[in-house]
Amino acid sequence: MSARELAGDFDLEFDRLSGGHVEELSKLATLTGCDLGELILSTPSSAQKGTLRIGTELIATKFSRRRHLSVCLECWAEDI
Repeated sequence: MSARELAGDFDLEFDRLSGGHVEELSKLATLTGCDLGELILSTPSSAQKGTLRIGTELIATKFSRRRHLSVCLECWAEDI
């Protein structure tokens, strides 16, 4: 099962969820019991054109050839 399918099973819009939209993150926080503030902070989102925000870090995307972000979940969990 993909993350997109799992989100759909819980009536979450995957693209909005993965895009950091607060409304979808709020639904996820309610479903999982997670703190919404922490969830917002740890979800990648567009900060401005060519820049991605992950937590308090800004990452320039203009040099990346990848269209999708991949992270080690264990490493990410250590950072939050």
